[in-house]
Amino acid sequence: MTLTNLGSVHQHLDRFDDALDCHLRALEIRREVADRYGEGVTLNNLGVLYGTLGRWPEAVECHRLAATAFGRAAAGKDADRAARHVAELSADHP
Repeated sequence: MTLTNLGSVHQHLDRFDDALDCHLRALEIRREVADRYGEGVTLNNLGVLYGTLGRWPEAVECHRLAATAFGRAAAGKDADRAARHVAELSADHP
């Protein structure tokens, strides 16, 4: 989805407010159309962004929700990767 990609571009350019806006708008659309895999991708991107901003509880929650979304989309490898992010962030930022 274009908004997700645009959010990633903003993030790489350190335009974090714009990145957050794009990812949140993308998440709303993905949920509206029941795109579970895309929801997981967007939540994962949000988790990375929140981590970059030092917003650890939000990062953990996004990765947790991404794992659930990927699980619902039968994307086991992606669900496992998101679950690892949760474990790593939880261990590093209790």
